[in-house]
Amino acid sequence: MSETIEKYTTELGLPDLESLERYLGDDVRWITPQYVASTYRHPDGMKLRHWKDANPYAMEGGLLSAATTVEEVENFAWSDTKYLDFTETLRLLDNAGDYYRLSGFWSPFFHDLTYLFGTESLLIKMYTNPELIHAALNRLCAFYYEANELFYAQAGDRMDGLFFGNDFGTQTSLLFSPELFEEFFFPQVQRFSQQAHRYGYQSVLHCCGAIHSIIGRLIDAGVDCLHPIQALAADMDAETLARDFKGKIRFMGGIDTQQILPFGSADEVKAETKRVMELLAPGIIVGPSHEAMMPNVPFANVKAMADTVHSGSKKITVIGSYIVALVMESDRLPNQGETLMARNYHSAHGGKGSNQAVQAARLGAEVRFVSKIGNDSAGEAFKQLCLNEKIGSTYIFTDASLPTATGFIICSASGHNIITIDIAALNALTKAEIDHALESVHAGEIVLLQLEIPFEIAYYAAVKAKERGAVVILNPAPACDLRQYDLSVIDYLTPNETEARVCAGLPANSPEEESEIAGMLVKMGCPNVIVTLGEKGSLHCHADGCTHYEPFRLDKPVDSTGAGDAFNAALAAALHENKPFAEAIRFANAAGALSCMRYDTIPSFGTREEVMEFIRGFEKN
Repeated sequence: MSETIEKYTTELGLPDLESLERYLGDDVRWITPQYVASTYRHPDGMKLRHWKDANPYAMEGGLLSAATTVEEVENFAWSDTKYLDFTETLRLLDNAGDYYRLSGFWSPFFHDLTYLFGTESLLIKMYTNPELIHAALNRLCAFYYEANELFYAQAGDRMDGLFFGNDFGTQTSLLFSPELFEEFFFPQVQRFSQQAHRYGYQSVLHCCGAIHSIIGRLIDAGVDCLHPIQALAADMDAETLARDFKGKIRFMGGIDTQQILPFGSADEVKAETKRVMELLAPGIIVGPSHEAMMPNVPFANVKAMADTVHSGSKKITVIGSYIVALVMESDRLPNQGETLMARNYHSAHGGKGSNQAVQAARLGAEVRFVSKIGNDSAGEAFKQLCLNEKIGSTYIFTDASLPTATGFIICSASGHNIITIDIAALNALTKAEIDHALESVHAGEIVLLQLEIPFEIAYYAAVKAKERGAVVILNPAPACDLRQYDLSVIDYLTPNETEARVCAGLPANSPEEESEIAGMLVKMGCPNVIVTLGEKGSLHCHADGCTHYEPFRLDKPVDSTGAGDAFNAALAAALHENKPFAEAIRFANAAGALSCMRYDTIPSFGTREEVMEFIRGFEKN
């Protein structure tokens, strides 16, 4: 397995297994104290399972292979829980992130018996000398049970489920009769499952092979989930499992590692993954039918499996600002140093990040928002807005000392505006908080960013989102010079005409054509630059040239404040739905134009139905 991990991480340029798991959107982390080197601290250096080192292939010649009496078993050098230290395991669990965390002792008591006696001798002695095998099994399980008691007491809510492993099957049948399973192993599986339940944990059993004949009894024993579901083993196919056990136990795994993953195409992997999900959902946690994949499995097939899982549950993650907006209207915008009389003062929800989150949610996307607010009434009002608009607020952090960001907007009668902002609490958004939020982002999801949070944080978020395989959209507003930055981490850069010039290091009124300026930004590494041109539509530039997209022409626009945010949110929503690019741009242009027909920002955003009706209205004309 280490060879496979090294192959994949090298291919992707990722530093380690954790980065690979995040890239794939893996929702499960397994951290067992049994395989943390510092857990067992015997004064003589004896390992926790020293009998495995003496007989690593479970052949004849194990340390108890010559034993014939229970007394010999009792006098054996068994592991002792007094040498256990969980410090490092607890640290790893603390740092595991917001995942489903499997832990507890692996407790492979059947495998331990094979190392101690040799596999063939063990199977014979289960018939000829059952008392001897019971004695050894009881000593093994007593250690694992007591070790789990000690560990659970310290682990608390750091873990979610016990993951323990014993392979009872071959490719075609059990290794022994169901009667022998009942006599020797059912009581132990039940005991460990009940212990886990007593601490509020689920019981997840790893058991390879054709074990269909005992799954009913594993359910009776209290096993909540069965791993890894080896699809080509006898009677372990998804159809049979769904027919006999769906709704009674959950399954983890199920995507064949013998044929489909190593030798199938990416499309075949996607089709098989979808088929297994449809048969076993909702009780299926998709994964390979053995966690130790061989290096002959192409990474493209692993990604196809992961992408298929996440395709039905992808979200748009908006990372940016919430700013309470203080708004007033005037006949025209003031000149420098000029005071004008205004009217219709009011406060409103604002900020490019929250605006785009609301618009994306109204267009039907599932949205999570990442930001920071103050511990004040404006922050509380924003939380209520998220609730009303069905925006995920788990990663909206609160600063106890700084207020919620505030912006001041003047709108003219012609529909133009000027804006000033104090970002306040947004200045306190940290890289650690970004890392925490991005743990929930899966490969292929959209991450939408703006620059009303500190640039260092926004760019860091873009880099980390790209590492996870996300599609990154950066709306560079307010704009800054981007020439010193690697823009290859951004899939779509979406400035307006003025912002494009600033991003390219030019004066805001530089006379170059938009296509020339966008070309500069493409050469800086961004594969797609989309310049929004207001009433002139939008311009998409890439390495092969530029394409102009016509606008939706309006007779009487009333307020352009939210047009850019509507465009970016709609672009994200359309790309999220895998719309063809030209259709995505048209949809975004329509959402931006529609917002210009209404006053204020959030009230101007249309629903999906309204945007589609707006498009149909123009098509009729």
